[in-house]
Amino acid sequence: MFQKIKYLLCLSVILLTTQVAEAQWQTGGNFVGPTDVLGSNNSEPVSMITDGDPHLRLMDNGNITVNTYTYNRNGFLGLSQDPTFFNLGLQSPFTQLHLNGNNPNGFPEQLGFRDWMRYGILFTHNQDMMYVGPRRIGDDVTDGV
Repeated sequence: MFQKIKYLLCLSVILLTTQVAEAQWQTGGNFVGPTDVLGSNNSEPVSMITDGDPHLRLMDNGNITVNTYTYNRNGFLGLSQDPTFFNLGLQSPFTQLHLNGNNPNGFPEQLGFRDWMRYGILFTHNQDMMYVGPRRIGDDVTDGV
């Protein structure tokens, strides 16, 4: 289910994008081939910028440390009202889908984040955090939280 949400959001970004230097979308006379991409073939994130500020970013390979947990954020999608969310390495999406509002000190809340949260949806705003998603308890045992 979460994988479907991620892909639907990415498709929405593609459909809403009107001028992207490396993007193509199939229209009359402009046929997209299997090697055409939206983004980069290099290790770079894909960003959506409005009025000069980044508000959506699909992350590339790279590690992030949140509340002492270090893991790879490849493929994580962040959507933020606050464009400074993407300015520092720490302020990249913590989870597969991270929805960020405004945070008084510029940093989303980390306290309470656990390693198993990385594959769900995280909401951060006003120094608060809410998580929705799976929690792996053991081998082949997962609870929804």
